[in-house]
Amino acid sequence: MRNTSALALGAATLLISSLLLGCISDSTSGTIKIAGSTTVLPIASECAQEYMDQHENADIQVSGGGSSVGIQSAGEGTADIGMASRQIKDSETDEYPDLVEHVVAKDGIAIILHTSNSISRLSTAQLKSIYKGEYTNWKDIGGPETEIVVVGRDTASGTREFFHEHVMDEEDFVSGMLEKASNAGVLEAVKGTEGAIGYVGLGYVDETVKAVKIDGVDPTVANVISGDYPVSRSLYMYTQGEPDGLAKEFLDFIKSSDGQEIVEQEGFVPLSGSGGGGSGVQTISITGSTTVLPISSNCAEAYMDAHDNVDIQVSGGGSSVGIRAAGEGTAEIGEASRQIKDSERDKYPNLVEHVVARDGIAIIVHTSNSITGLSTAQLKSIYKGEHTNWKDLGGPDAQIVVVGRDTASGTREFFHDHVMNKEDFVSGMLEKASNAGVLETVQDTEGAIGFVGLGYVDETVKAVKIDGVDPTVANVISGDYPVSRALYMYTDGQPTGLAGDFIDFILSSEGQAIVEEEGFVPLQ
Repeated sequence: MRNTSALALGAATLLISSLLLGCISDSTSGTIKIAGSTTVLPIASECAQEYMDQHENADIQVSGGGSSVGIQSAGEGTADIGMASRQIKDSETDEYPDLVEHVVAKDGIAIILHTSNSISRLSTAQLKSIYKGEYTNWKDIGGPETEIVVVGRDTASGTREFFHEHVMDEEDFVSGMLEKASNAGVLEAVKGTEGAIGYVGLGYVDETVKAVKIDGVDPTVANVISGDYPVSRSLYMYTQGEPDGLAKEFLDFIKSSDGQEIVEQEGFVPLSGSGGGGSGVQTISITGSTTVLPISSNCAEAYMDAHDNVDIQVSGGGSSVGIRAAGEGTAEIGEASRQIKDSERDKYPNLVEHVVARDGIAIIVHTSNSITGLSTAQLKSIYKGEHTNWKDLGGPDAQIVVVGRDTASGTREFFHDHVMNKEDFVSGMLEKASNAGVLETVQDTEGAIGFVGLGYVDETVKAVKIDGVDPTVANVISGDYPVSRALYMYTDGQPTGLAGDFIDFILSSEGQAIVEEEGFVPLQ
């Protein structure tokens, strides 16, 4: 990891200057100031050192102060680059509307204890209870009979802000929490205090403290990349408008393979497709719609079988997650089962849309249900709550259990627009986070009805006709099936390198054969 005493000096101010030697381009000479998050500080400091070693006429001054300080400094022009371990708040955007966001790395927040503590894991619920003050002694959760000493960050900290939102659910911290101005301060307090607990950026963990599992998952780089570790985030730099000159050159360096290798050496998580510790493996990440997930997963498997030294990481999360990840640079490709919204286009104007397949949305019921078909009007009435018993529609005398998707879902968005005509769903609808969740609920619940991507239908449920038309690939191709749509991938600008090659593979005859094998509709 790192030498914390060296970091302490760096947190005050890192000033490494060089004499003007020879004639070099303007973009790699001059002075810039960087200030803000102590989490991002090691990345900026080490990258500044390396950059200045390569460019003798560059002078990059780096200091800490916290995320709020970084955003304020960039907004007010007292620094060229502001560092933050959280996204800019709405109030800060209102005050500094011209700030531009740059994702430079990912990070996990490690939960650390004194090395004498026998506790090796906590749930997120237990963690929240500790920081609310509901647990005051470690014996209450299976540890030693020792008072819990709660250590956290001060109010300028982006790490605290993220922890408050994602662990505390924005509830208050315990009033007696010891507040420290830096990650190094939290580390120092925990290693010197029996019974202490604290939270720090993953890159700060060393052998002087014990980092515990959260929800059974170790705080490691691999688990942050996979998405398994529950307390993780992106790290940011902000500039006043689009950067130019030395500021732009330095940000480009951080995002380059050399810069991302430094990110990884410092114990943080490099952006997908960068870094890699010199292993020679090309990596991209794909995230988003669970409808598109089977296409990307199986195409990724086939592509990696045909190409050595390629790692394609695929995860779900919903269409909104995919578009945001592509827009913010935390994934090379975002999957979506709906088109980008105007509000998302305003926020991420450089996103490029790629249609990769077509799909029908199948309406599924429990296998015991005698209903074999519905009209779109009946379907809308069911999801509005106007029909509550199947006997009203010629089926069994059984209560209708309405199952749908959560608000992050592009399938829900499409269904809401094209079936519900944007009218409200019934308030008691069971909301599921994935197609698989809807399928499982319907197959286990007599009286249930749900909607899933066509490729998810199997023999455990019954897919009904809509307006007299079966939900089949042939009927989607012909245009006869009324509930169908395009499926999308989004990239930040035109894709290049591995991302571009992979999308080309999906659009090829081989990729479209996989689309069809997965029960979706290939492009014609």
